[in-house]
Amino acid sequence: MGKLFFAAPEIVAGINRRGLFLRGLLMLLIGILIAVHPFMTGLFMSVVFGCGLLFGGGWIIAGAFQPDRKLWGWLLYGILVVLGGLALLCNPAAGLLIFAWITASLLLSGGIIGLTKCAAERHSSGHNILCYISWLCIILLGILLFLFPLLGLTELFWILGVLLCGEGAALIILSFRIPSES
Repeated sequence: MGKLFFAAPEIVAGINRRGLFLRGLLMLLIGILIAVHPFMTGLFMSVVFGCGLLFGGGWIIAGAFQPDRKLWGWLLYGILVVLGGLALLCNPAAGLLIFAWITASLLLSGGIIGLTKCAAERHSSGHNILCYISWLCIILLGILLFLFPLLGLTELFWILGVLLCGEGAALIILSFRIPSES
């Protein structure tokens, strides 16, 4: 009978043990920071995204001034991206609110599409009932995120922090299971 699972050396062949440990430690620390301060993490991510939009918009504007052609559409798009970046930098909490509403609208539209898919299948099995329940829960989650956007985002960031802690701990454990490179 063959092996059911791969051994750690087979999975991480060629990976540095110390590098894997440091990566796991970094993920664990970032996960703890996100889990302890989820709202501040959201504000920080909003500022970083605003800086990215500012830089990206400037790059688009610079590309619009090519000497061989006139790209007024790209110039307008670059200006709008820069304005969006400035808006995020001036008010990062508003950026979080917009992110929450976009996520809520995606959940609502996905839930409605899922419900119509379940209704189109018309099976009377337990699978169809679970299909309805799962899509109704997604719609409920979208409604709650619309009604309580900052609380919902705080919980999403908290879950992200816990997941990063788990992955960081798994990488640290894995770093002790692989053989040293001596």
